Amino acid sequence: RILELEAELDDTKTTLHELEWKVGSLEEALQNAKRSKSDVEDRLEASAREKLSLELEKDNLQKKIVQITREADVRLQSNAAELEVAASKSAEFEDRAGQYEEAM
Repeated sequence: RILELEAELDDTKTTLHELEWKVGSLEEALQNAKRSKSDVEDRLEASAREKLSLELEKDNLQKKIVQITREADVRLQSNAAELEVAASKSAEFEDRAGQYEEAM
């Protein structure tokens, strides 16, 4: 009977060592999973910051587009007014030239 109990004790010790090894493996896997989770969270945070930065850059570019468009409209209106003045002066000059030719 003692031999049977010693054999059973040896089996129990072997099982205990196997379970301890499995627990160690599971703990290691858990630590790896935690590190992976932390890495993913870090990447998500970095992506969120990058997205915010790109959105701010987009807003700034849209504001610049609006500003440039307004400036271009002002310049076009100014150029159109200058062309009207030039056309008026040209017509006036042509009238005077015609009157001068008639007078000669």
